[in-house]
Amino acid sequence: MVVNMIRILWLLLSIVCGASHASLLLSSPTGAGSLDSSIPDFGGAVIDIVWDTGERFSTFLGTDDLLKESVVTDVNTGLASADIGSYFFGSDFFNSAFINGINKLAIRLSLYDGDNATMDGVDSIDGEFQANENLLMVNGANLGNFSTVETVTFTREEQEIIDTPEGMTGFLGGYTSIGWFYTDNSSLLDTVYQGIVNTGVLQMNVDIDKATLGKVENLEQSNFLSFAEPNRRPTPEPPVSVNEPPSLIIFLSLIVGWVMLVSRRML
Repeated sequence: MVVNMIRILWLLLSIVCGASHASLLLSSPTGAGSLDSSIPDFGGAVIDIVWDTGERFSTFLGTDDLLKESVVTDVNTGLASADIGSYFFGSDFFNSAFINGINKLAIRLSLYDGDNATMDGVDSIDGEFQANENLLMVNGANLGNFSTVETVTFTREEQEIIDTPEGMTGFLGGYTSIGWFYTDNSSLLDTVYQGIVNTGVLQMNVDIDKATLGKVENLEQSNFLSFAEPNRRPTPEPPVSVNEPPSLIIFLSLIVGWVMLVSRRML
């Protein structure tokens, strides 16, 4: 009986943790709320924009639209830049005369074998040889360091969630990690917006900065980067609401208390 109660407790805890992961993947840091139910919680890329008018634009780029290739680093400069993918705005955007800029921008990426995870921001995880050396560039604006992004880590094709140590951020090597890049910096957003106005495109690139040439063994050294993992769910699950941390603690405390009370009565 007690064993069964403990199993129930662990099941409830796993459900809550799963809901927390779903919240991270399906809710944008723009604060505009949950993503549309047509957007999967795994794979591809999500672009979420809040215009200066307060209107929201969000879209999903699938596996056919994103980088899946080896990226060779220039041994002389220690730098490489690779095209992740692009979104082409249609005539509807240019007919929106009241949109004069971007207020907030968030981009969710799914990256397999990133090799750029860190512990508490320090390059201290074995095998993460690209830690603090990968940057997300959007229309030439630097949207952030891959190693500082909060992520959820899965096996390559989302068979299961990988339990990562507390304090780890970034995209772990050998697994698929998913995380949001976000900015409300007006200077960066002006650069992104002007790029859209001038070209009709939001272009995403990853800059790979090796910096120390000793890390590059030879001209053939390459890094496999895959932003195109499968979107496994043909019908995405709807977003899951998550209890606030205080409510979660109270909820779990009540369950633990109940288990202990029943256990004593059975003795």
